[in-house]
Amino acid sequence: MKCSLSSKEIQKLYSSAQDSFESTQLFTVPMIELENMASKMPGCHEGGFALYKMMVEAVKNV
Repeated sequence: MKCSLSSKEIQKLYSSAQDSFESTQLFTVPMIELENMASKMPGCHEGGFALYKMMVEAVKNV
């Protein structure tokens, strides 16, 4: 899939995103903080967090 927007246009759109979770930056946060943030995320993002949490638990049990 091709995108017709320039890098600057994309960054401008992401910086003013409606949900505030769209980002072109990488952040590290403690798991508990991420869990608190997930409750404010759109469903697909919250589901991604749930899958991540399951993966972390599965690795602990190996």
